[in-house]
Amino acid sequence: MTRKKIFDLRTQVNDNLQPTQEEMLQFLESTVAQSQRKHRDDFAYYLRDLKAVEEFESPVKRGIGGYSIDEQKLLGVLSHSHFFNRSLKLAVEQYMYHLNRLRMLDFKKPQAFVRAVQEEINNLNPKKKSNRTKIANLQARIDKRNEDIEALEKNRHDLTLELKYIALYVRDNLVSIQKLCEASIAVLFNTQLAQKMAHDMIEDVKKEFKDELREQMLLGPVSVQEAEKKKEDFVKHSKELSQLVLQERHSLRNLYEQVRDHTKKYAIKLDAPVRQIEGKKDERFEEEREILGSIEEELISLISDYRFEVKKVAKITRKDEHANLIIDKQKEMMHRLLDFLQGNLDDSDVSIQVEPAAAQIEQAGQAML
Repeated sequence: MTRKKIFDLRTQVNDNLQPTQEEMLQFLESTVAQSQRKHRDDFAYYLRDLKAVEEFESPVKRGIGGYSIDEQKLLGVLSHSHFFNRSLKLAVEQYMYHLNRLRMLDFKKPQAFVRAVQEEINNLNPKKKSNRTKIANLQARIDKRNEDIEALEKNRHDLTLELKYIALYVRDNLVSIQKLCEASIAVLFNTQLAQKMAHDMIEDVKKEFKDELREQMLLGPVSVQEAEKKKEDFVKHSKELSQLVLQERHSLRNLYEQVRDHTKKYAIKLDAPVRQIEGKKDERFEEEREILGSIEEELISLISDYRFEVKKVAKITRKDEHANLIIDKQKEMMHRLLDFLQGNLDDSDVSIQVEPAAAQIEQAGQAML
């Protein structure tokens, strides 16, 4: 069974209500009521980060590289979570557009007209022949206004339903992001994964050190002291790598927790007003607009009131000949963790039995002599 994508295409859509691209652009360029701010300004922060994530996801950009480890972690988690998504941006834009149309519906004028004309009819004596034609004309005008009111009611119903569907779409996908983050956090708590990753990193470092020792031996005899020094360097670097695995897992968990908490917060905030709309079928128009307006506020806050930050990991400050090797391994480890979380690696071998890092380091160090 294929798993549904997060922020996939919206299925509950009234095609007759959807704006053209030009209409949407005009709306976004218009100013918010009682403000100098334009509607598009609400998306500035989100759009900036969305573009950064999209660049990171680009095969060409990723091939060029140039990302620091912290940038790699942050953009990798944000990409995996799908929080920065064109479909979410579009959904919020459409919600704002449709709510603006709903707010422009004017029931007061036609309703006031009907009341005034009806009052005029009530003051006329239908038994008088001279009033009959006038009453018929006035009634025709009332009927026309009632048709207008019915059209407004249908428009109101359709717009309200569309707004509810958009809110549900966003809420449900926020819940999906929350579940994805929780699953990723659970994987990062997996100690076998940490042991497997540390094991692989140490094996790679051992090979590098062995190759260096072999090259030295080809150039001439290697003293016991030099071999011992090589072993000490290997043990020191390997212990550092083992510690880095733990720190990087914790740092990634912290990022996933931030995204999870943000999406969970707004999934809950959207749920209550949506249920309120569903539960009150005969809500007065003004009250209904107020509830739908509160949803708009939460949607704008969702895409603007966030702050995802990387929990800093101790930097490698060593300047010896192997400093770059450890940094490269740290970047490689981050690639592997992110790939694993996104399902690009086969996790079937995570359960293999590996030696505890300390024992593995000691054995590998002895094997080098």
